Amino acid sequence: MTEPEIAVQGPRVKDEPLSVPQPKRDRAAEVAALKRDAVTLAELAQTVPQGIEQAQKGVRPKGLLENLKLIEKLSRHLRHELSQ
Repeated sequence: MTEPEIAVQGPRVKDEPLSVPQPKRDRAAEVAALKRDAVTLAELAQTVPQGIEQAQKGVRPKGLLENLKLIEKLSRHLRHELSQ
């Protein structure tokens, strides 16, 4: 009985990482998203002084803490994206 022939396709290199094609990012879409985030950040930042004034009067400003958290998140995201 004869053994089946096995086709060899060149030498195999150990520990060679598989190259997975990365999807190309649409640069224009990325820039537009960053601009949108920057505008949102600016709009949220404009609400802070009014919220602080309300807090000084003893009124708990609705959404101030959530806005401050979102400001921090957007700021961190923009800083990360722009540093790349």
